[in-house]
Amino acid sequence: MQILILFTSKYGATEKALKLVAEGLKGQVDMIDIEEEACGEINQYDTIIFGGSIYVGKIQSKIIKFMEKHKKTLIDKNIALLISSKDGGEKISEFLEFNYPQWIVEQAFIKEGLGYEISIEKMSFYDKFVLKNLFKIEESDSKINYDVIKKIIDIINQMEA
Repeated sequence: MQILILFTSKYGATEKALKLVAEGLKGQVDMIDIEEEACGEINQYDTIIFGGSIYVGKIQSKIIKFMEKHKKTLIDKNIALLISSKDGGEKISEFLEFNYPQWIVEQAFIKEGLGYEISIEKMSFYDKFVLKNLFKIEESDSKINYDVIKKIIDIINQMEA
């Protein structure tokens, strides 16, 4: 099985979690940050995993633009939608429904939250200001959801068997 992980990660938490997913997967896995490099041909992949992070309720627009541009090809792929967010549970479903096109949410066989990591030392002045003043967050914190990462790996690896 050939797997493509397409992601964007503002401060590295999404990338960190997705690298853990990639390390556990069987088969060929390619990982591309769509903010930093162009994604070429996607026809060769059986499964495409999208990963992004939620900031003020929104996911990075480059992911959505990619989905819309490649809709005809993506319709025939196994799709996983993964997001990094401080919120969990029902909020993950809400974020997915709000941020992604309906057709891809309905098609996705995995829709999960990866947890989050806040690295205040990496943040821009504006993001630090928002965190401290609106959300009352004063220090870095990491709550990457390793149980969900293992679950994702198991589901995808079982598809190959």
